[in-house]
Amino acid sequence: MKKLMMAILLMPIFVSAGFTTGYSVLDLDLGDGDSISLGALNAAYTWEGDSPFSTQAGVLIGIQDDKFEGVTLELDPSFYLKGMYNLNENFFIAATWTKFEAEASAGSISESASDSEMGLGIGFNAGKFRFIFDHVDDTDIFSIQYSF
Repeated sequence: MKKLMMAILLMPIFVSAGFTTGYSVLDLDLGDGDSISLGALNAAYTWEGDSPFSTQAGVLIGIQDDKFEGVTLELDPSFYLKGMYNLNENFFIAATWTKFEAEASAGSISESASDSEMGLGIGFNAGKFRFIFDHVDDTDIFSIQYSF
């Protein structure tokens, strides 16, 4: 009986959900005015209900690398979770948790690292398109998403 009641309560979450896909640009501040820009495809699933709150879980898959002083940095598949509060039909604010996975290589030497960070963001909905700006630690993330 508990499982049935839980399924009934959670059903609106799954009924009003949607897939999104798009492109993200990650601009990492290295200090002293230096930065690295990485490009990534993003794919996400968004749960929206009747309340002004929604949740998005997604993945960033690096497709554009960058070099800094002979070291190539590339983004490995990274995950994020975003809680959004819709101010109205078009604008929203967001709190984002990300788990970045990256690899740096120079010549035959390669090193991988991961880091989890929290950040804040703002966004704008325009029909089926969503424009999002997130600031996570020393990284600015600009994303364009298309909702199916």
